[in-house]
Amino acid sequence: RRSRLVERLSSLMGEPRLARAFTIPDEEVSIITASGVRIEARIRDYHLTMDMTSKALVHDCGDWERSIETRQLCKHVGRVLLSLPAEVALAWVTEVESDIESWSFRRLSG
Repeated sequence: RRSRLVERLSSLMGEPRLARAFTIPDEEVSIITASGVRIEARIRDYHLTMDMTSKALVHDCGDWERSIETRQLCKHVGRVLLSLPAEVALAWVTEVESDIESWSFRRLSG
């Protein structure tokens, strides 16, 4: 499952971003909520919320601005997904990848 996850993440992020995701240390990732419906996490000083019901990815790093345009996940989103149990992460990645245009990539305001 882990190799399928890495393969799918690679297609959603690109190899360079995925490689950078692996360099973020465990202690810089804090998972607040992780289910099949919602993910909330902190990565360094950034926040991430992923909501399956509203199909929203909300994040606040500088690279996320470009991610909104290109519809690619940034290294922080990738790192959070890599921190989750493989089956949970794979379900999320599969859902996003299956219909990425229906997902809303938004910047956290505030």
